[in-house]
Amino acid sequence: MQNDFLRSNGPSFLVDYADLWLLGLDMLPMAHQTEEQREQLKMKLFIHRSSNCFMEAWFIQPSDSIGPSDPKMPSAGQSNCPSKSVDQIFTTTFTNTEQQIISIEALTDANIKSVMVELLSTKKESANRTEVSFKIGTDIDFEVALPGSSKLMKSEGLRLARGIYLLNLDIIVINRRFKLKMSNKEFVASIHCFMIRLNGTLFGGLSCPTGDKLEWEAINRIKVQGQMLLFGIPIVKQMDNKMPFEGKSNFTSGIVSTVSDECNGEKMAYTLKMNDSRMIRGKKFDCSFAWLLERYKLSDKYANKTNTEVKLPKNSKFVFVTAANNAYFRTLRVLIASIKQTFGCKQKIIFYDLESVRQNKEWKAELDSVCELEVRIFNFSQMVVGRVRHPKSYAWKIFVMADVLLEYDTVIWVDTSIFFASANLTKLLKPLQRGKIGPVQMPGCEITSHGMNIATHPGMYEYLPLYTNFEPNKTYELSGNDPPQFEANFIILHKTEQTRQLMKWHNLNY
Repeated sequence: MQNDFLRSNGPSFLVDYADLWLLGLDMLPMAHQTEEQREQLKMKLFIHRSSNCFMEAWFIQPSDSIGPSDPKMPSAGQSNCPSKSVDQIFTTTFTNTEQQIISIEALTDANIKSVMVELLSTKKESANRTEVSFKIGTDIDFEVALPGSSKLMKSEGLRLARGIYLLNLDIIVINRRFKLKMSNKEFVASIHCFMIRLNGTLFGGLSCPTGDKLEWEAINRIKVQGQMLLFGIPIVKQMDNKMPFEGKSNFTSGIVSTVSDECNGEKMAYTLKMNDSRMIRGKKFDCSFAWLLERYKLSDKYANKTNTEVKLPKNSKFVFVTAANNAYFRTLRVLIASIKQTFGCKQKIIFYDLESVRQNKEWKAELDSVCELEVRIFNFSQMVVGRVRHPKSYAWKIFVMADVLLEYDTVIWVDTSIFFASANLTKLLKPLQRGKIGPVQMPGCEITSHGMNIATHPGMYEYLPLYTNFEPNKTYELSGNDPPQFEANFIILHKTEQTRQLMKWHNLNY
């Protein structure tokens, strides 16, 4: 069989020589289909053996506009390999149902740049009139265009990933009907809305163009363009289950992309699922910060899959941690004395020197005399952005916590203003062990006299859209639309997956 295939002249259909599974094609999307279903697809693998390009094989089926041929291929090592692209019009039919879905399945080309889907209608004045178009690319934000209208709905930050991968694009069309009453007469009107689902993820809210003049009933063709290989013709079908769409919202910058939010496999854009099934997406962090995640083992490959037991004081995996500069050495002494007096001399404490405490000979001698006290010099150079290196920015605190969590299971951060009156931490640590409370707690922290907005850089919400229904607050007074800010002077952290996630996004957002 192998010799017969090798002796063939020019391009060959491997299916004529071997079963598909011999090539490992059982890993492809169509592998779950039965032999009869594959026969109906009439899909064949076309191989050009004389090419050393990145793409040396592709599939041929009846939906392609051209048959297999022997293309002129560049020599080995060249970068101008011919790309697989599609530019076709398919006939389709829309039914008068509440919810329909247009499904497109494809394999992207290595040089994928954009994908465009147009819904066409046949008019007397035009053979193929575009009613609505959808476009997304590697350098183009997802957009919806209504021809003849100045409205262009964009989804900032939602783009295609580069390279080869499976692309499942669903365009969901919803026919919303409502009653109108005019001159004591009732009329039933309708408006068509849409949503997008990409690789299984639903984006944005329900978009209903105002002044809808689209003639959906007249749509009978779908045009698909892009650098990809279609697995079949676009399919229009009625949705089996009604989707919980409520209200009306357009595409905004808060939309998740599962194909463009990664840096070498690491998710670098924070996402938040809303009650109405929308996925709110934060701005993607710069890939140059990924090294921080590796340094502190906060990247997704270090996901915590174990149920680590909460450690109590005097356990070797439990530690108190604090930090101070020269100005706070006096209160540091009081804190250390309070911990040692309350929890015993053998209780481990880690102190991070934020300035030059150890350069003072008298202070150094005093610290060296304390049992189970480790002094570490904080490295401000790891904070790439210069403006946050100032101690008053307190950005260093999240780095300190991440550093200590590398070694310890349960950590308690204490400011130098803290004084212990009791060694009983059971009422805080036991509920944490039982899962009654979260693994990161700020017990007893006082509320500041101002809200979050006035003390938070507005750019933070672009990356971490945790609280978005507020208006700019220009005063220090608390208001109904501004949540209060807590003092972070006493924090309990326990090593869990939730803690890793929290530390990951806070370290990226420093």
